Amino acid sequence: MKQFLKILSFIFILAFLSSSLHAQQTTTVIRVVDGDTLKIRYWEKDESIRLIGIEAPEDITVNREEVSSLVEAIDKIC
Repeated sequence: MKQFLKILSFIFILAFLSSSLHAQQTTTVIRVVDGDTLKIRYWEKDESIRLIGIEAPEDITVNREEVSSLVEAIDKIC
């Protein structure tokens, strides 16, 4: 029984040490691509991450004519 407790304690200590070593690693967000996609740097490698279950607009290209007419309309109101 003592031998079993020693082995169990040793396994617990190893598990605790390995989890605490893993928790010290950091990840850096390089940029937000759109509402649900991130570019990150992890272990000196750049990765693209998509968030599951997030309903966010995709990156869109804005029409300059629409923006100009919108700005003119806002100027008329103000």
